[in-house]
Amino acid sequence: MESNNGLLSESSDTNLRHNVIMTLLRTGYCQHRTLDIEVVHGTVIVEGKVPTWHLRQIALEGIRRVAGVVRVVDRIRVVTKSQDDDAQYFAAAVVELPEEEQLGPVSNERKTPV
Repeated sequence: MESNNGLLSESSDTNLRHNVIMTLLRTGYCQHRTLDIEVVHGTVIVEGKVPTWHLRQIALEGIRRVAGVVRVVDRIRVVTKSQDDDAQYFAAAVVELPEEEQLGPVSNERKTPV
């Protein structure tokens, strides 16, 4: 019997996810298309990046209004274009040192002069 309830819950979550995605698409903001949506027992987990707080709020308010949403877990980050460019630049700039040039573990011990 539990498996039947699990199937119903999974089906409800799938339908709810569809409704949430359609609600975001109806906002007309293309940035909402990049958000990842997961639904677990009526809890909507939304994750991704948008360029403004305004777009974040529009997404969250739209999701909260969808029938069947029990709770919203907000993992939306507001990242401006320049911040996103900086992050990509620094990620690309990370270079692994050859093993002989790597530093050993950091110690908190103070070395006293002899």
